[in-house]
Amino acid sequence: SQIPEIAQHILSHSIENLMCIPLEYTSKLESKLQEANQTPEILSPAILKVAQMKLNFLLSKECVSLGTKDVPLNRLMLFIEEAGCSPIIYTAVQEYFVQIMVIFLKNCPHFQSLSSKSQSFLLRKNITEVSVLLMTMGFEKKHQVFRWCLGKDDLATLVEWKGNRTVVIEIDEENLSKHLHGNMGKDVFEVVNSIAELDIQGQVIILLILICIFSRDGDDMDDQAPIDAAHNYYRHLLFLYIKATNSESSRLNATLHRVLKTVKDFAEQVRSQVMVNK
Repeated sequence: SQIPEIAQHILSHSIENLMCIPLEYTSKLESKLQEANQTPEILSPAILKVAQMKLNFLLSKECVSLGTKDVPLNRLMLFIEEAGCSPIIYTAVQEYFVQIMVIFLKNCPHFQSLSSKSQSFLLRKNITEVSVLLMTMGFEKKHQVFRWCLGKDDLATLVEWKGNRTVVIEIDEENLSKHLHGNMGKDVFEVVNSIAELDIQGQVIILLILICIFSRDGDDMDDQAPIDAAHNYYRHLLFLYIKATNSESSRLNATLHRVLKTVKDFAEQVRSQVMVNK
């Protein structure tokens, strides 16, 4: 029937890796969302809003290239394979995450209503927390690897470069540790494993990312009122979404607040570390 079919496409891939969702699924989700918006009584407003955010995120990810003007993808892949030039790899991955968020937030009215100064401040301040959540989203507990799929532009580059049609990049703990200072690679895996054990839906991680983005942690700045209002809006939307989709909503909400604390604490630890210069 129509209702289960729409719900299936909107809520599927609940705990799967959103960094590796096939483009065909994104197209189906977009189509099903258009149907659901024509008959909004089928699903709760919170589910529809979160599903639209999920679609916006998937479309944003597809637009971004891991390679940059300064470090093209083929050169970056050589650096990764040779386990050298770690600052370049770290910078490229961080820029990849930033670009995903910049495009994603273009569809966020709360963010777009802020001054460019406030937007830049929030991104700079909270990008480490966001990066931890994006890494968690791309972590596959069973195989103990980070996996993400390249966009169509990156795939075309690899095919042209050496006929490589592999669209997935995998990074395990050993590989990650080669590019990070001290025990940071091990620490990253401990944190993402602790969060992965909770089997949090990918779309819920997107909500956690938005809550982090609009966190100023008491810093005085322009646009304080709308920033705080947006922070509270996404916390409330998280509450409504969990209530609509989970029978143990109170317990899960408490768990998610602990996740945010874990992410915040680990982000502070990351900021205190320095990259290994090789």
